[in-house]
Amino acid sequence: MKETDQDIHAEVYFAIVNSEISLWSAIDARFKEAGVPVAMARYALLRILACKPMRLQELAARCHSGESATSRIIDRMRKDGLVEKQADKSDGRAVLLRLTDVGQRIEAQATAVFNAALKDLFDQHSEAELQKLLTLLAPFCSPERPNQ
Repeated sequence: MKETDQDIHAEVYFAIVNSEISLWSAIDARFKEAGVPVAMARYALLRILACKPMRLQELAARCHSGESATSRIIDRMRKDGLVEKQADKSDGRAVLLRLTDVGQRIEAQATAVFNAALKDLFDQHSEAELQKLLTLLAPFCSPERPNQ
């Protein structure tokens, strides 16, 4: 591999990472402006749990996070009344995490702000450009975390 190949690989990597950080920060700022009482880290978990209750292990895997780190965030979210535990009817030994009514309301509020922010951020690009970007990024996305 030539040194220029390594340079372009690093450049692409940091462009992707910096893009994620910039998007994350822009949406966090929009949440604050709109009075949404959660930041992106919690919203990501709310959004996943809004689809269906799940075990902590599955939630951590979907977030590409360790169980311990996810558990700490979930514990704080439980204390804030956003998430609760329920028995898994298919396995009495297991516990599922689910959104409370408050968690559902905040997820809906955050989703509205999230969608408006994405529209503002991406409207400068055509649908064809965005589809091309999705195609280019697809090989780097893991199968257990489809476009959420």
